[in-house]
Amino acid sequence: NRLRESIVPMGRITFSRDDLLPRLAQLNPETTLLMCGDQDKPRPPSETREMAELIGCPYVLVPEAGHISSLENPEFVTEALLKFLADRNPCSA
Repeated sequence: NRLRESIVPMGRITFSRDDLLPRLAQLNPETTLLMCGDQDKPRPPSETREMAELIGCPYVLVPEAGHISSLENPEFVTEALLKFLADRNPCSA
């Protein structure tokens, strides 16, 4: 009973959310980077590619990582973020 009282509301929140995909085009592609674990199941790489196309921004697949790629491959994520930020900051040269 306690499990049902916690999981059912979570499911309603998760699966009854509005589809915000059309709003992605409002993001600034110059300041947006999408990252996804190459083994992500809940939000697979195909969804990341689709979102990146709608935004017009780059995306990076994180090798050997699932849904929590920043914990599963932190070195790769950190390097990718540092490169993305350095490429957009003319003072970092």
